Amino acid sequence: MSEIAFWSPDGVAGRLSRRSVGPEVTCTTLFPYVLVTDQGNTEAAFEAGLGSRGLGIDRPKELIHYAYDANTSHTWPLKAYVKDHLSGVIEVWHTKYILGSDGARGIVRHIAGVQVQAQGRHEIWAVADVLADTNFPDIRRAIVCSKGVYADTKRPGWCPHMRTTQSGGYRSIGCRSPKLFY
Repeated sequence: MSEIAFWSPDGVAGRLSRRSVGPEVTCTTLFPYVLVTDQGNTEAAFEAGLGSRGLGIDRPKELIHYAYDANTSHTWPLKAYVKDHLSGVIEVWHTKYILGSDGARGIVRHIAGVQVQAQGRHEIWAVADVLADTNFPDIRRAIVCSKGVYADTKRPGWCPHMRTTQSGGYRSIGCRSPKLFY
């Protein structure tokens, strides 16, 4: 996705019409595009990169706690307490780094004492895999309108993956009567 379409009611029987189309990314960057891909693609690329370096991912394991240990060598100053969910055993791993890619409310951020400034959006989203037979002009763009947000992403070997907000009495764009748009 590289563009976003803005829609709003046109005043005629509550129909929506496109007001403008603009770039998805408006800040200065070398790569002014948004890559929308499913979690499977992201994990496959990550695991392939690790595998090319002789590394891998241990599943299902969970970081329980970590701490700086001044009494150990400077090479491995962190102790990570990791629970193996298959055996129930908590292991102690010595490491140099801990990468926290577990989200705004993740355990790494929590233990480090990093406060979350933004709480994020508290909307209800509906997600569906659909094959839409439509002539809707913005089916491949993200859409924002006064009624909510809609996004369509492709998944390899699957139908398009549609997401839409459901809060505030919002009716799903592109999934109801096409008369809503024309």
